[in-house]
Amino acid sequence: MAVHELRIDPNRTLAEEPATGHNRWHPDIPPILRVQPGDEVVMETRDAFDGQMGPDATLKTVGSPDLDVVHPLTGPVYVDGAQPGDLLEIEILEVVPGTYGYTVQVPGFGFLRDVFPDPYIVRWHLSDGWAYSPGLPGVRIPAAPFMGTIGLSPGHQSLARTTAREQASMERGGFVLPPSADGAVPRDPAIATRALRTIPPREQAGNVDIKQLGAGSRLYIPVDTR
Repeated sequence: MAVHELRIDPNRTLAEEPATGHNRWHPDIPPILRVQPGDEVVMETRDAFDGQMGPDATLKTVGSPDLDVVHPLTGPVYVDGAQPGDLLEIEILEVVPGTYGYTVQVPGFGFLRDVFPDPYIVRWHLSDGWAYSPGLPGVRIPAAPFMGTIGLSPGHQSLARTTAREQASMERGGFVLPPSADGAVPRDPAIATRALRTIPPREQAGNVDIKQLGAGSRLYIPVDTR
């Protein structure tokens, strides 16, 4: 078993360091790492809003973030031998948070957008297995870090099927972020104009936000493309 490392500069956005990742799903995005089954991969990651919600973020920022850059994902990683129809088993060995975190309510975004229409942010200090916030005095949250967005690319047929399905949902008034080249990484127009946004989870996982997906858990995702 080999151990691989994918490192980023946390002070730079994905657009400033595009060779480290992607923020769209598309089968033609080239992998940045090739591994064998059973290999271990250490990945550094950016936050979901790609640095927009840092310690100095204001309510103005929270009220009108750039959603085109969500989510900056590290990868892709190519697993040798994985074929369409296979089930890829991923074991989460460890999730190590940084020292800063945040909770935000972006107006018009998320499942509770009709209940919480105003922008709001809580900044968290993470240390010693706890999260503390000056905005919530007397409260501390025990650490339980987990994977938010993790998945595989759809194949070309699934890409077309999903695009049509989400376009139909948008035409019925559903909340959908359609394909857009604005802010896309990679920037290649052949990919950026057709690639799926990362906001919803789909058949190949993605933005799953499962709190149980922490250290020691296993995730099984169907393989749809080589």
